Amino acid sequence: MTAGPPGDRRIALCRSVIDIRKAVGDSLGFALCPSPIWDMLLDLFLAHHEGRDVYLWPLCMVANTPLSTAHRKINEMERQGLLVRTAAARDRRRIGVAISAQGLATVTSLLDRIEGICQAVVASGL
Repeated sequence: MTAGPPGDRRIALCRSVIDIRKAVGDSLGFALCPSPIWDMLLDLFLAHHEGRDVYLWPLCMVANTPLSTAHRKINEMERQGLLVRTAAARDRRRIGVAISAQGLATVTSLLDRIEGICQAVVASGL
């Protein structure tokens, strides 16, 4: 993954990580390998780069956990400064969710680490 600007590589890697998470979940069941915070952060990262709005309910579905668990994880991420919530302009009952600057930095750092690990595996010839 060395071609293209870093942002483009990170977006492509993010999509690949999401595909890997789905494959693992499909094979083992999401209940056996839950990672709701990671799943939601990946979706929020992509949404930020795609200019896509994210709302609370669909984000909970991305978590692949019970709704109550997803809400707890969202509350935890908000407390840690990884995301922000806002009321939608047209319908204040809809709660918008966006990745924060700290959340972007965290996911960017993780994706860079994953890319480095992948590059090391390729370079080792495995």
